[in-house]
Amino acid sequence: MTYKFPVSRTGASDIYSYLDILKKTRSNNGIMLLRHSIRHSFKGMPEAGRDEVSLTDEGHEMAIKAGEIIGEINLVCSSPVLRCIQTAQHILPNSTIHSSKFLSGGPFGEEWLRLKEDVGWSDAIRRWLDGDFIGSKSVHDVGRDIVQYLAELHEAGLNTLAITHDIVILAVAEYLGMRNRAISVPEIGGIFINDGLLEGKM
Repeated sequence: MTYKFPVSRTGASDIYSYLDILKKTRSNNGIMLLRHSIRHSFKGMPEAGRDEVSLTDEGHEMAIKAGEIIGEINLVCSSPVLRCIQTAQHILPNSTIHSSKFLSGGPFGEEWLRLKEDVGWSDAIRRWLDGDFIGSKSVHDVGRDIVQYLAELHEAGLNTLAITHDIVILAVAEYLGMRNRAISVPEIGGIFINDGLLEGKM
């Protein structure tokens, strides 16, 4: 079976599919910041249990296939949320995974939960990304803190893989000027931060 990786549903040129990012690593070194693979639905589920939602069978297969073609990765880090850990384990099963809550960042808090309930996920994330809603932490602060965290882990001239969530990728993309108004990220899609761009932000 030939597995087809998803392409960006955003229409933005800088939120890449996995294979787009993989191509970039062949001529550059840096950080692949990827969203987890396909998870089970949150429908009808309270917020409190969502960190334990696992990948679907299709999600497991997608991550395994990604691992077969990824090439050399020198460091793997992940959000501690189950679906991210599973994705990282499938992509690089023999690697040590560095888990960090930095890769779960976002505008958490009661205000954020109320906003999502009132206007829905898409409008809530759009307002936060555009600066119309701050919440517990602004998009700029989240993006900056994650870039700083990754820069401390990453070694120039090598490749780092970070598995995380769409909200984290969008915050980093906004901070780095790469978002182009995208409000979603495909599964195992994200952004590639080359060493030159990373150095320019530190």
